[in-house]
Amino acid sequence: MDTLEGQNTDRMHVIKRVHLMIICIYSIGLFISIFVASMTLSTDVSRKYTLLSIVLPILIVAHVYARIAWAKSVSLAKSVSVILGVILLFGFPLGTIFGIIIIFKVIKYSDTENLIRRETAGITKPSN
Repeated sequence: MDTLEGQNTDRMHVIKRVHLMIICIYSIGLFISIFVASMTLSTDVSRKYTLLSIVLPILIVAHVYARIAWAKSVSLAKSVSVILGVILLFGFPLGTIFGIIIIFKVIKYSDTENLIRRETAGITKPSN
């Protein structure tokens, strides 16, 4: 059982690190979009970057919340991470990679967590 708990802890740390990387990437993108929006004279370009300046902080806050929730082992962290992972799937190519990692690790974390609960309760799978 110690091995399963260790694997689950490793998965949780990977998920937290991926959320942190995404927070950094979005923060850099936010800085660039604000800079470009303030420097361009074209209103079409300025509108696009202004929209990014609105959307990126929302995503940054969501990833910060997910990272904090994983650190505190809040059960809502799994749901928020899966939702953010699905949103990331649309951001080809890096977002897709990060989204797959998050979704895969959350699913594995949940499976291992359920297995640990069964072993703790003394419940085993029936053999055929």
